[in-house]
Amino acid sequence: MRAFLMGNASCTPQQAAVLTDSILNMLVTDMRPLSMVEDDGFTKMIHTLNPGYTLPSRTHFTKLMERKYEETFKEVKTAINPNNSKLARTTDVWTSVATEAYLGVTYHYITDDWDMQSICLTTMPLQDRHTASNIAEWLEQVVARF
Repeated sequence: MRAFLMGNASCTPQQAAVLTDSILNMLVTDMRPLSMVEDDGFTKMIHTLNPGYTLPSRTHFTKLMERKYEETFKEVKTAINPNNSKLARTTDVWTSVATEAYLGVTYHYITDDWDMQSICLTTMPLQDRHTASNIAEWLEQVVARF
């Protein structure tokens, strides 16, 4: 009973991998800065939850984030395969309350088991005028990237 209340003092490599992945997913999902892993409150909380876990450095999380980005980028490119006949692209140009202009591009597709998915490819700030030729050029840039 005491071991349950006090927690496990050691952390296996498998447990550490699960915790590290969970922290990375929290940073991505909640759009938190990587510096958060160095914050006193965060490190104390992690130590309280598992005293045997050694929290990786911010640099380590940066590398993990880059890897995750590359994996996700490949998945997105596969999902929006131009040969998919069940694919649509929507585009929106708008101006924020702070009078900053943006272009958003989203792809919508239906999977093989008829599940509708949407992926926002970009929301990019616009500096130039919103002419048809500029918008066409911006869309070509986004399409070329993916």
